[in-house]
Formats: sequence, C-alpha cells, structure tokens
Amino acid sequence: AEASSQHRFWARTRALGAFDAIWRTAAGRERGVPDFVLQLGAAPVSRGWELLASEHSIHRIVVHPWEWADPTSNAEAIVQADIGSFVSALSEVQFHRERRDASFATWFRSAEQAAWHAVADLLDAEGDVLTEASATRVVFDEVPDPSAVVLGNSLPIRDVETFVPPNDKLLVVHTQRGVSGIDGVVSGAAGVASSIDGPTTLIVGDVSFVHDLNGLHLAAGTDGPFVIVVLNNGGGRIFEQLPIAESGDPRWMSFFTTPLEVDLQKASSAFGCSHIRVDSENVLRAALARAYGTAGCTVVEAVVPATSARDQSRELVRRLDEALGTKAG
Repeated sequence: AEASSQHRFWARTRALGAFDAIWRTAAGRERGVPDFVLQLGAAPVSRGWELLASEHSIHRIVVHPWEWADPTSNAEAIVQADIGSFVSALSEVQFHRERRDASFATWFRSAEQAAWHAVADLLDAEGDVLTEASATRVVFDEVPDPSAVVLGNSLPIRDVETFVPPNDKLLVVHTQRGVSGIDGVVSGAAGVASSIDGPTTLIVGDVSFVHDLNGLHLAAGTDGPFVIVVLNNGGGRIFEQLPIAESGDPRWMSFFTTPLEVDLQKASSAFGCSHIRVDSENVLRAALARAYGTAGCTVVEAVVPATSARDQSRELVRRLDEALGTKAG
C-alpha cells in the first residue's frame, strides 16, 4: 500500500510499504515478480513498479470508480466500480488455496524487513544532520495521532514512499497527483486544514511552496494547528534524477531545477504565518512540537543539502540490492 492509499497508516494495517525500493533493485526485480497484480485505485507513484513492469509481462487488472488509472495502457482490463464494493464481492469468491505460492509471500515479507532495516541504518549513520530523508521521517515520527497529512508532488511523496514505513497512527493522507499537481498545493492543504477539527501537516518542496505563496493567505485563516514543512533543497531536485541530468550539459540544470532566492521567513510573515528555520533533526523535532501546540499556521523551513534525496535514494537501493542478493544466495 502506498502512502496515499489510506491503508498504510492506521491501527490495523498489515501493509507492505517498501515494494518501491525492493523493485528498484535488480535482486528485487528478479526474485519478487508476481504472476498477477490487482491494482486498487490510482496508478502507483512507484518508480520500482515501472521498472518491474518494463522487464516482465505481468497480468494486471485495475479497479477504480471513475478514473482511467492505467497511464501506460497495458492493463488487461479496467473495472469501473466502487473499490469497497468490489473487494467485498471478491471476498465471497472461493479460491483454490492449493495454488498459493507461500514462498513468494515469505520472500516479500523478508525483503520488506530488509528494506526498513537498510533505511534505519542509512538514517542512523547521518546522526543529527538534517537531510531530505531524515526530515521526512522526523515529520512522521512527530505528527499527531490522529491528524491529516498532505503530501506535495514530486519528491515529498516519493520521500515518504521510500523512507517512511507503515505505522499504526491514524493519518488521512491527501495528495495532488498529476501533471499540474504543483498548482495550488498550499491552497489545497489549507482547504483540508479548514475542513477538519484537528491538526494538518503539509510536506512540500520549496519550488511548490513559492509557486503558491498566495495560498498562505488562506493558510493564515485556519484555526490549526496547520503546519507547513518546506523541504528547502534549493530547487526542484527531482529533475536531477531524470536522464537529462546525466546526458546533458551540467550548465543546463539550473533551467530545470530552477533554484530560488526567496526569503521564506519574510514571505510567511507577510501573510501572517509564523516561521521557524531548522537545519538539524533535534531542532526540527523541537520546532514541530512547538508548531503542533500553536493555533493557526506555522511554516517550518527544513534546510537540507541540495542532492541529499538523490544520494540517499541511490545509496539505499545499493545497500538493499546487496542485502537481497545475499538472501537469494
């Protein structure tokens, strides 16, 4: 289950959440190949799934009440149905248990444990240094239970998929996926905050945040606590993970990453929002505790190294590939 599925963060979850990292490894794509995939809901964010599907022919059926949730157009069928009703009907079907492959499930659970151990080791090695991965993990450690969480497009939602394991907090997760997912993300989160009785947290990149600065006018009017965590990595760093970053002239990258020189403290105060700037894990934890105890909107600017998301993601895949390869042996 991905973070936005509403099945990854709740008291009775049995979700496996590391499949993206698992399938981004060569060992994972060799050992963890399903015969059939039943996709419930929107198309996955997972890059690992894209890699797996490009290397193997996997039977897949998609269920969604209204959306064409198959952007690659290679599903065998699209079932237009309410997901809850579909699953209820499916549960009445008599399955042939003798055809179950118990070893597949056992291997995947083992790979899941290996993935989260690799994440923990990677983050522990950083100590108190704040990186994009550790900042995201700290937010989910500190976010109140229950509450609403809004995940920004591009890197924030992928950071959660990669570095935050399923947990038993009751979190309602909102996202704005799609080509225009960056548009109005602060305003959309302010809408969430204004519609619930409790805390709301938005995790957003610096470019998305500045793209919707006017949304702070709405954010300032919420009762809160409404906490906006801005991962300030100096631009749209997801573009460093695209082919253009490796095949093009390095001088081109500023046109893709669009680094900003905006004083987020002044921008926040202009709209009446509090602002806290942090650059370490412990200071981030203290800032979040303060923000969640304060009514209204607080912008927590988490300053992280520019390439930390890319570097840590690659290192995680390397470590996990090695661990899964050892398990296979």
